[in-house]
Amino acid sequence: MEIYKIRKYGCLVILILLFFVACNTEKSQVSEPLLINSPTVTPILITPSPAPTIRVFITPDTDQLASWQVYERALAKNVYPPGLGITDVLCEWEILDQLEEKIFVWVVCSGYYSPHQSSTASLPAIIYLDINGDIQGVGTTENTPGSYSDTLQELFPMDIQEKFQYYRFGGAKIMRTHIDIRRFSKNPPLFVLSATPPP
Repeated sequence: MEIYKIRKYGCLVILILLFFVACNTEKSQVSEPLLINSPTVTPILITPSPAPTIRVFITPDTDQLASWQVYERALAKNVYPPGLGITDVLCEWEILDQLEEKIFVWVVCSGYYSPHQSSTASLPAIIYLDINGDIQGVGTTENTPGSYSDTLQELFPMDIQEKFQYYRFGGAKIMRTHIDIRRFSKNPPLFVLSATPPP
């Protein structure tokens, strides 16, 4: 009788254990796909692009547009002083920023030593204005005393210097190409064309 009870209850205990195991197996089978398919969060390290900074072109005001030839002569005279003997100088420029009476530009000028020998200069410059908006002078690293690096730091704030990369790595070629076009077309600089709405 005692052995019968042990077998009876033993079988019952075994059945209960099997039931719990089956339930746990069922749960694990249901929840396992959720664990497998659940998204995992992986941190992504974003590094700055090695590409040059995007240029920012400041639209000139109407006075600058109206007197672009005065600007071009002033830039040409300071990039290629008369004593160098370079003639027929044309310049292209883009405004990088304007702080009160200082206009920061990137300028490309091209002229001729002789009918068959040309010279091209590509550099940053500052156009200094008086309170009436007339040009007082042009500053470059070439016509300012001191070493190139010291003069660069003295004349151009760091946020302006960051814009130079665009011109040093290809942007100035567009301006140089337009100078060649202007020698035949007599068009104004891109500075004027890009700021003038089409008719």
